[in-house]
Amino acid sequence: MAALMDMGLTAEAAEVREVWRNYLALRGATKPQDYDVCYPDELLQALAVNVRAAYEALGLRLFVQHGTGSSEINIPRLLATAWGKVRSAPASYADWEAERLLELHSMLS
Repeated sequence: MAALMDMGLTAEAAEVREVWRNYLALRGATKPQDYDVCYPDELLQALAVNVRAAYEALGLRLFVQHGTGSSEINIPRLLATAWGKVRSAPASYADWEAERLLELHSMLS
């Protein structure tokens, strides 16, 4: 979640946090007593910043920076959108997927 926050994706981070909380609640699990000592928020935030600096130094881009034009392909965003479609409308997912595959094929041709 720290990496999502570092990228400015606060809504996505909140969604991941909520899904994680629901998962823990369903399992009846609790956070280990020393978790916050071993993994303080400041450490996780610093790690996210350092990882971002490392991939930027390598010339890599965030997935949100890929394919921002209508004729460009952003595979990571497409996969994230697909996951959202599966969860929100599983009955219509196959049709949505078929349309996206046709679009991808035409962009790559």
